Amino acid sequence: MKCTKCDKEAEYIVDGQSVCKEHKEHKEDKPEREEGTMGDRLVGW
Repeated sequence: MKCTKCDKEAEYIVDGQSVCKEHKEHKEDKPEREEGTMGDRLVGW
């Protein structure tokens, strides 16, 4: 399965679209909602 944003191998499904690791991380860097602080997101690491 190929990433929908580039031609690399997709490793994840984000919002129903297959994406590679780079594009999955890119989406997480820019959340659509401004709720939650950076500290809240770092808890998952």
